[in-house]
Amino acid sequence: MSQRTLYLAAYDIAQSKRLRQFLRLLREFSGSGQKSVFECLLSHTEKQDLTLRAEELMDQEEDRFILFKLHTRVPVITLGRATAPPDKNFIAIL
Repeated sequence: MSQRTLYLAAYDIAQSKRLRQFLRLLREFSGSGQKSVFECLLSHTEKQDLTLRAEELMDQEEDRFILFKLHTRVPVITLGRATAPPDKNFIAIL
């Protein structure tokens, strides 16, 4: 089994059709998310696949996509209507 790493994926897509396609793409790779930000536990191959497919969907002049590698040793803090991840032992942006 390949080792997986936790990432935070976020996007800002200008056109409605691409936005819906991007949402479907991120849901394929994520365990949970809020609006345009998703937690994705990815193998190296899945990360490459997600990145390639995101690049194919995007308009490089109008859209944005960012993938942050997260550290897993810091507890999660959620506020408001935010949904805490099922495993409280991960997610920290440093």
